Amino acid sequence: MKIVENVGYSHSTFHIPHSTFHKNHKPMNEICNLNPSCIWKNFYALTQVPRPSGHLEKVQQFLLDFARQAGVEAFIDEGRNVIMRKPATAGMENRKGVIL
Repeated sequence: MKIVENVGYSHSTFHIPHSTFHKNHKPMNEICNLNPSCIWKNFYALTQVPRPSGHLEKVQQFLLDFARQAGVEAFIDEGRNVIMRKPATAGMENRKGVIL
């Protein structure tokens, strides 16, 4: 496993014009019907966690609980980032790590 130091992220706020949506727009809960379903169901669950700007405690706890249930090491670093670490698959130990 490769450990990466001082990893952080930033985000931008953007506006999607109302005209972008059309009559064929599907409700968010239909995302659970996409494949691979396990990924989209977890993504949908994440979207249901309230996380207003500057108040990340609930979504951080959601991610920590998700990691614990999956058997993955997780913690919040000094920059308030949720860090999850999973050992590499056998034979892939020398590959570069992935940061999402």
